[in-house]
Amino acid sequence: MSFEGAMLVDRAAYSRARAELGASFVRLLGYLREDGVKSVSAIEAAMRAENAAAMVIPAHTLKGEARQFGALPLAELAEKIEDHARACVERRDT
Repeated sequence: MSFEGAMLVDRAAYSRARAELGASFVRLLGYLREDGVKSVSAIEAAMRAENAAAMVIPAHTLKGEARQFGALPLAELAEKIEDHARACVERRDT
C-alpha cells in the first residue's frame, strides 16, 4: 500500500478530536504514540511467534486509537491485521 500523495490524517476527525478533548488532547495524542509503538511491537512479536491470537488485541487497540485521531490509513491496516488474525484463530491456524 502506497501512501504517497495520500492523506495520512483526516483533518476533520483530527480537529474534532482536538475540540472534544480540549486540554487533554496533547496528553492523549502522546498515549497514542506510546501505545502505538507497543501495539506494533506486540503484533511483530506475535507474528514471529506464529501466534495469531496474540495479534488480535494489539491490532484492535491500534485501530481504535488511530481512528480516534483521524489516522485512517493506520486504522485500516490495523483492522486488516485484526481481521486476518481473528480468521486464523477461528481456523486454528498460526
